[in-house]
Amino acid sequence: RVLLAGFALVALHLGYRAYGFANSWFTIDDFNFISIMRENRPLLDRVFTNYFGHRMPGAFYLSGLNDQLAPWQWWLPASELFVMQAVVSIGLLLLLFQHMGGRWGILAPLAIYLFTASSVPPTIWWAAGINLLPLSVAVVWSTYFHLWYLRTHRKRHVLAVCLVLAFGLVFNEKTLLTFGALALVSIAWFAEGSTLLSRIKFSFNAYRVGVLSYTLLFITYLGIYLATTSVEGLPKIPVIGRFPIMEVVWNLAFNGYLSALAGGPWTWRHFHNSSAQIAMPGTGAILGAFVLACYILWTTKRAFTGWARALLLPAYFLVANMVLVSYARVAFVGPALTLEYRYQGEMALVTAIGLAAMVMPWRNALAGPTRRHDAPKSFFDQPRLVFALVGAVCISGVWSGTQFIQHWGNYTSQRTYTRAMVEQLKHHPSSDPIADVVVPISLTNSLRYPENLLRKVFVKESRGLTFQRWGIDHLTYPYANGKLAEISVPNVRSALASEARGCGYRIKSGRQIPLDGPVGYAGFWIAMDYQSANGASVVVGAGDQSYVLDLPPGSHTLYAMAGDNFDEVSVALRSSSARMCVTRLVTGPVEIVDLV
Repeated sequence: RVLLAGFALVALHLGYRAYGFANSWFTIDDFNFISIMRENRPLLDRVFTNYFGHRMPGAFYLSGLNDQLAPWQWWLPASELFVMQAVVSIGLLLLLFQHMGGRWGILAPLAIYLFTASSVPPTIWWAAGINLLPLSVAVVWSTYFHLWYLRTHRKRHVLAVCLVLAFGLVFNEKTLLTFGALALVSIAWFAEGSTLLSRIKFSFNAYRVGVLSYTLLFITYLGIYLATTSVEGLPKIPVIGRFPIMEVVWNLAFNGYLSALAGGPWTWRHFHNSSAQIAMPGTGAILGAFVLACYILWTTKRAFTGWARALLLPAYFLVANMVLVSYARVAFVGPALTLEYRYQGEMALVTAIGLAAMVMPWRNALAGPTRRHDAPKSFFDQPRLVFALVGAVCISGVWSGTQFIQHWGNYTSQRTYTRAMVEQLKHHPSSDPIADVVVPISLTNSLRYPENLLRKVFVKESRGLTFQRWGIDHLTYPYANGKLAEISVPNVRSALASEARGCGYRIKSGRQIPLDGPVGYAGFWIAMDYQSANGASVVVGAGDQSYVLDLPPGSHTLYAMAGDNFDEVSVALRSSSARMCVTRLVTGPVEIVDLV
């Protein structure tokens, strides 16, 4: 009956997650993954791309395979995430059932994992989910097989553990943390000794095959990873003053982790023109979650001995997350991103295992929680109260997660843009050049240039088309609304009035055309009207961009992408016999972007 009830909870959970997957689509890094896998270079080079310090050949390979089988079809990656989520959820149920017995109590930590909101954001997003879910598979199933090994000493379970860990490492180098979790389980519950050193010696002597096998796999992978990978590609924002470690701790431990355990975060901060959301519980909500956590720990202490070692599991992962995110992310872009749950997505899972081990012993364990003989009636002696509290927390968690899913699903600009652009590129005339620009920021950020160029993201759909950063008289521009239309350069800065009548700026050899104000950043284009009787070969420059062009004779308009930091445009003739006049010159961004 306990097992059937557990499967019923898993089924409800999977229905909830299916709703989340159905309301999701490709976003941000997903487009970068697809762009990388569409590049014309060997498969091994692509799948082993150093992605901001991540090595995830499995994630890249699946992204490329999905793109080959069903380009821009969300149902395929969503199905893969759903299957992996099912493997994790069923694995946790079997882990608790097989190694703690058919106790009704195992349903409480199971429900906490299944319905806590903190695992929703990093699973319904492909780029995050294809990292988190294989890591979660490695955590739950390696623990499952490792416990069988600790109980039976059968070597086949060691092989199963190594295979599961290898699977996780193919998708996420963070799987290395699982080795430490397995060591904690061995030393804390399946070893004897009054000191840590004696317990370590006991574990080595009793479980030598497992220790040596896991260590060999750990050292091999870590050595390869450290020798071939570095954190690169992120913008460097200098941290002023002391490193913001307290803000990192507060965001991860209290804003994120603790509030989610109590059913939060209840409120999310949304960003303009973006599906991104971060946990923003109020001070009162965090205080309430802290009081609830203290109450659970206090009642556990009153009822059991040997319970505190179970806190090592979530504490180990939480501290590791703080260290990793501080080194690899906060040091580059600041502490605000630690409010995103993708940096602690596995915490709900390891906390569920830890909560179960706080009050229920592992089968055949040499240590663990024991009921106090003189303990007064406690919270755990009132099953209805336990399940009422767990039920309330889970309902609150579903409500918090649903808020996230609804906002995420309401943001549809990525799919609208992609579908419109795919259709237009397929029917665009090959003789009509398209501006070689990046896709809108609503699809992906600029941290992976040039992977975010339109011609790279949509390379399949734009074969045979020409992309360039200049045009004569007309140039097709991919606007942020997904439309391919004639370029239009607004007059944000223009050439100062010239004293020459009729001709404007007469170009005899070379000349600097001053603007009526400076341009301090990239993204501007220039529109230059000119007249030339016989045409001219010229070099046109604006900022750090320059072009060598053969301009046709007559009166025409040149469109060209400018660089940054300029207050004049240079025009130089490559032939001493050529002559031309620049009658009008304006510069501005093709699209005025709302940065608020």
